Amino acid sequence: MSKSFLAVASLAALPFASQAIVFNTIPDTTANTVVSGSGEGHMFTVGSSPISVSQVGMFDAGGDGLAGTASISFIKAGGGGIGNPLPGSSVVASYSVSGAVSSAGYVYAPTGGLSLQANTLYLVVVTAAPADAISANFGSVPTFSNSLLTYNGDIANGSVGIGSLYKVANFVYAVPEPETYAMVAGVGLVAFGLWRRRQ
Repeated sequence: MSKSFLAVASLAALPFASQAIVFNTIPDTTANTVVSGSGEGHMFTVGSSPISVSQVGMFDAGGDGLAGTASISFIKAGGGGIGNPLPGSSVVASYSVSGAVSSAGYVYAPTGGLSLQANTLYLVVVTAAPADAISANFGSVPTFSNSLLTYNGDIANGSVGIGSLYKVANFVYAVPEPETYAMVAGVGLVAFGLWRRRQ
C-alpha cells in the first residue's frame, strides 16, 4: 500500500467539522412547576439542509437525576401541517433516557446518529416519563429558531400550537459546516489524481 494512499485514507478518516446546537434553550430556573403524565413535546420544521441529531435529552425538574426511565420519540408529521400534525404521522426513532442530570437540567443519551430530512415538520414527544421529569415554565420563551430549523409550538396530549410552555424533551443537533464539504471534495480530488497516475 502506497504512502499516498495512506495519506488520503487518513484525511478521509478525519471527523467532520460541525457546530453542535442545543434545541431547547429555556434556562433551567428554580421556578419549575412539575407536570405529571406524558404526551408533551415540541414541533419544529427542519430548514433547507438536513440535520443530524447526536443526543436526545429529558428534563429533570428536581435536578437530582430521573426517578425512572423516560421514552422520547421523534415523529414525522402527517399531511395536516402544524395545525393537525398527528393524523398520518409516523415514528422515526425512539430512545430511552435515564440517569443523572448531565447538562442545564437535562439528562442526555446518544442517538447513534439520527438524520432528519430538510423542509420537514417533526415532533419530539415524551411518550413515557418519570414523575419528576416534565416541567412547565410559564412566561419563559425559548430561542428555538435559527437558520437550521424553526420552532412551531408545543404539543400536550394531542393539543398543538399551545405556545412555549414546557421543558420536556430536548436534543443536540448539527449540520456539516462549509469546510467539511471542502475537505471531502479535496480528498476526492486527491484520490482521483492518484487513481489517474496509476493508470
